[in-house]
Amino acid sequence: MHLTRRKRIAFELLGPPFIGASPFIVAIAGSSLWDTITKSRPWKFPLETLQMIGTFLLFAYAIVGLQSILFTAIMEWRFTCGLDPRSWRAVWLSSSLGLASGAVVALAYGFRRGDQIGLWLFWGGFGLAVGFTMGLLIKALSTEKKSTGTDRSRTA
Repeated sequence: MHLTRRKRIAFELLGPPFIGASPFIVAIAGSSLWDTITKSRPWKFPLETLQMIGTFLLFAYAIVGLQSILFTAIMEWRFTCGLDPRSWRAVWLSSSLGLASGAVVALAYGFRRGDQIGLWLFWGGFGLAVGFTMGLLIKALSTEKKSTGTDRSRTA
């Protein structure tokens, strides 16, 4: 699959909350499966687990939905200004925006709390990881620019 501009915008809007929620979704499904194996219970995946996953995704989009919109706006603005989606600079920008998004989540969640440094480290690192993953996926899936013969961009 190659990302055209429209697909890239949709991916930038919907991707960060889903990528951020993915480890937790795997943990929820794994926990349900582990309970089935160790406690000889019937596997509750179809109904209860799907409800938990759906609820978790809903909260993920509610918590970082605004950051995803800002992420998309900033990334597309930079792409319009000449940043190549297939460059490492795009990955760096995406990682930086992910770190900033994680800091916003830490600030919102940890306002007036005493254990602030742990929150900053966790959510900042988590946001950085999500931003880096988004940047790598955008880099890997973006189509190459078609050369028109008048391209004056640097080849660095």
